[in-house]
Amino acid sequence: MRFHIYKSSAGSGKTTALIGVFLRLSLSSSNPGRFKSILAITFTNKAANELKERFISSLKKLKTLNPEDNAELEDFEVKQLLTETKLTPTELKKRAGKVFEMALRDYDEIGIGTIDGFNHKLIRSFSRDLRLKSDFEVELDEANLFADAVDLLLEKVGVDNHITHHLLNYLRQSIDDDKKANITTRLNELRDLLSKEDSELPVASLYDLEPATFEETKKKLQPTISSFESTCHTIGSKVFEIFNEEGIEADDLSYKKGGYYGYFENLKDYTGDYASLHGSLKKRLDKPWHSGSASAAAKEAIERRQPELLEYYYSATAHFHKNYTDYAIAKALNAQIDLLAVLVDLSRELKTLAEERNVVPISTFNGIISKSMRDEPVAFIYEKFGNRYKHVLIDEFQDTSELQWNNITPFVAESLASGQFNMVVGDAKQSIYRWRGGKAEQLIRLPDLDPQNTSIGADTRMSFAQNAKIVPLGVN
Repeated sequence: MRFHIYKSSAGSGKTTALIGVFLRLSLSSSNPGRFKSILAITFTNKAANELKERFISSLKKLKTLNPEDNAELEDFEVKQLLTETKLTPTELKKRAGKVFEMALRDYDEIGIGTIDGFNHKLIRSFSRDLRLKSDFEVELDEANLFADAVDLLLEKVGVDNHITHHLLNYLRQSIDDDKKANITTRLNELRDLLSKEDSELPVASLYDLEPATFEETKKKLQPTISSFESTCHTIGSKVFEIFNEEGIEADDLSYKKGGYYGYFENLKDYTGDYASLHGSLKKRLDKPWHSGSASAAAKEAIERRQPELLEYYYSATAHFHKNYTDYAIAKALNAQIDLLAVLVDLSRELKTLAEERNVVPISTFNGIISKSMRDEPVAFIYEKFGNRYKHVLIDEFQDTSELQWNNITPFVAESLASGQFNMVVGDAKQSIYRWRGGKAEQLIRLPDLDPQNTSIGADTRMSFAQNAKIVPLGVN
C-alpha cells in the first residue's frame, strides 16, 4: 500500500508521523539529495518552518549517533528508522551526516512548504504561458488591494450611470435589510465573497454581459412580483372593506391580531413573507370566527359575513399554493441582481488594478493553476517547474480546498503510478479553514475522489483505491 491516509486526532502525533516518513524516505536512498524529491505540504509558514526545524534537528541527532550505545539505539525515532530503512546503526549515522550537510547547504531546496508557496513556484514556472510578467509580485495584503478597488469604483459614481444605478439600489437593499448604510463599508464586506475560489468563475462569466442586461432581467422578473403582490393586496383590501363596513375590530376575532385579522392585514400590507393562518384556526374554519369577548353586534356581523370571508381566505390560500414559489424565486433573484452587478464591477476594478500594479492576489493561485495546467501532463509541468517530486506528503489535509486537492491529485497519481509512497494526514474535527474553501469531507471520503470531478479518470480513481491504507493515529 503506497498511499497512506493518517486520520489523526488532536495530540496524536501527526507531525511526528509526517517527519518520520520524510526522514525515512530521505535516508532510504544512498543519494544524500533524495530529500529534494519529497514534497511535504502544510498550510502555514509557522508549521512549515517547524517541520523543517524538526527535520534538521533529527538529522543532527542521527549524525552523532553512537552505534555502540544501546540506550541511543532504543530511542523511539532511531529504533523506528532502523526498522523501516533496514540500515545498520553505522550506515544510518553515515547517511544522516551526508543528508545533514546537504540540507544545510541547500536549505531552500528542502521540499517542505505551504500550499501557497508551492502554487507560487508553479505559477512562476508558467508565467509566460499564463501571460504574466516575469517580475510579477504576489499580493498578500488583499484587503488593501480590495479597498483601493472600492475607491476606484466609487470615483465613478455620478459619472457612470450603470455603476451609479446599481450601487444606489444595492445600498437601498442593504438599508431595507437593516444592514450598514455606509457604502464603502458594505462594499469592503464583499471581499470575502469575491476572494472565495468557487466564486471567481461565476463572476467572470458575467463580464461579457452588457450593463443593460441586468436591468432587462429585473424588468422580466417584475411582472411576476407585481402580479403576486397585487393579488394579495386586493384580497386583503376587500376583507378590510367588510371589516370597516361592519365595524369589526381585531379584538372581535379569534386570536385577535395573531389570527384572522392579522392574516388578512398581512395580505393588505403584503411585504413578501409567506402568509399562513394559525394552525389551530385552520382546523375550525367552519366554526364561528368571532372571539368570546366580541359584542353581540360584532358576533352577528362576523357570522353573517363569514361565508364571504371564508371565500377570500380560500382564494388567498389557492393563490399562495399556485404562485408563491415562482414569486419567491423572482423576488430573491431580483434582490440579488444589483449585488451581482456590483460584484462584477468590483471584480473588474480589482483585475485592472492588479494588472496595473503587476501583482497576483494570492487567493487566485488555485484557480489559475486549475484553469491553466489541469490538461498538461505532469511530466511537462515538472519539466517547467525544474524539479520532479517522487513523493507527496500533505499535512492538515482537512483544510485542503477542492481546487487545491484537484491541483495536487495529478502529482500524487503520477507518483503512485511510479510505485512511490505518498501520504496525507488530517483530522476532520479540526478543520479551521472552511472560510478559505477547506473541505473536511474530502478527508472523510478518501480514498474515494470527488465523484463530481469529471477530469479524474477511472485509472486514477482505481489507483488511489487500490493503494490506500487508512492509518488511525489516535482516538479522541
